[in-house]
Amino acid sequence: MKYKHCAKCGQIKPATEFNKRYSGLQPYCRECNRKYPRERQEQADSHFNLVVLPNGVRAFILKKEYKNA
Repeated sequence: MKYKHCAKCGQIKPATEFNKRYSGLQPYCRECNRKYPRERQEQADSHFNLVVLPNGVRAFILKKEYKNA
């Protein structure tokens, strides 16, 4: 059985825990691939406000506490 190191969580897991990629296997395991979008969304929710403009366009506005950080 082949093993691979996950670049995100740092664990060594069986190669079957990684999705295929055109050049081999992806650098992150399947578990980390599932967590990553949720983490990014949570970060975006805490830093930005969603504003819908009159023409229907959605825009993200940086919250005041992060503007001069």
